[in-house]
Amino acid sequence: NDKIIFKFLTDDEAKEKNLAGTELWYKVKDLIKRGITTNDEKKNAEIQTDLEIEFGISTNKSAKAILITLINSLTKRDLLKSYSYGSEEIEDVLEAFVRTNNQGKPLSKADLIFSTIVADNPDFRETIESYLKVLNSIGNNFEFNKDFILKACQMVVNETPKNDIKSIKGKTSQIYSAWDDLSEKITYVVKMLDDLGFNRTTITANNAVLPIIYYYEKIKRDFTQDEISLFYNYLICSFVKGVFGGSSDNVLQNMMNEIDKLINENKMISIDWLKTVQLKNDGVKTFAFTEDEIKHILDTYKKGSAGAYQILLLLYNNLRFKDRYFHEDHIHASALFNKKKIKDLKLNISEDKLKEWQEKCNLLPNLQMLERKENIKKQDELYETWYAKHPDIKDEYIDYNNWSLKLEDFEDFYKKRYDKLYEKLKSLLVF
Repeated sequence: NDKIIFKFLTDDEAKEKNLAGTELWYKVKDLIKRGITTNDEKKNAEIQTDLEIEFGISTNKSAKAILITLINSLTKRDLLKSYSYGSEEIEDVLEAFVRTNNQGKPLSKADLIFSTIVADNPDFRETIESYLKVLNSIGNNFEFNKDFILKACQMVVNETPKNDIKSIKGKTSQIYSAWDDLSEKITYVVKMLDDLGFNRTTITANNAVLPIIYYYEKIKRDFTQDEISLFYNYLICSFVKGVFGGSSDNVLQNMMNEIDKLINENKMISIDWLKTVQLKNDGVKTFAFTEDEIKHILDTYKKGSAGAYQILLLLYNNLRFKDRYFHEDHIHASALFNKKKIKDLKLNISEDKLKEWQEKCNLLPNLQMLERKENIKKQDELYETWYAKHPDIKDEYIDYNNWSLKLEDFEDFYKKRYDKLYEKLKSLLVF
């Protein structure tokens, strides 16, 4: 209503409007570059005059008024909002800094806490940064950060997952002393993750890895194959359920307490333990899935999503990811589900049915893990034809003796594989 227009324009759009002569757009940062200042009105007046001539608005009262308003807004009006923070607690100061600095160079709370740790040992900064580069280059690459390292230090040295500067400050010497051993343990766990097929994309919550490191520290030995299989299930459950979203420190603390209890009772981590572990004091968060959640996974998780890949990792946990590369593959190739292909194959399918198939072809019941070189060869060949040439490459969730592999029977194939995956996921995830 006040006739002032505020909107975002690209450079090209601004130039077009300026050339048309009906509007005049000018970047505020260019005005600042001219040298306007809060303490030199004479200079500001000279800049204003120069701009009026440059813009050709010396006789345009309305345009001049807007320019004057802009210059005054930047030089005279008190527009800076301030708030006096009464607390001198270091945690409060760090929190205020992180919030205030969110538009500057990214600095996490971990960065600021880390700076206090290395104050007494400057070489430790380079040690950690070099270690992170090596850690993240393992296998198909990971994305661990200082916050992850600090939490691991806190859990092992200080028996808490919180990156609390007060508790860290008194334990810096212990962190320095424990680092060589702890870094070896972190590397061991991350190499295990790589062997299981995980990477920076499929690890959607770094904090989920911390209880594994904590457990490894407590048992003082390498993992058994049963433990590795259990961690596989644990990670998939935690990622898909979003267990470590929100207040993950509370979940981590409860996990630590449960692991301590397990060790004190001389027991090994197991699926039975995973069924009973309490993630929150109110018992709301749990690793267990409901049958409805399993159906939701099968009905909505699409190829290319982290969730779909994580579920496939769980379903195909017998594959040797360490030795070979596997692709997330359409069983019935997605390229086959278009009007031209359907017409070329002389299949009598309605337009509505084809749209339904196009949706379903990207969902889990039509996905499998296939070795990379085989997937590249397979391309968009009919699955029935491809399998006839490769009868030795079988998917464990397809009944080759009783199911039709013809594209025209995709509806029946999809339903049967849906049911098979549903039963398998129920056995793995519904405790």
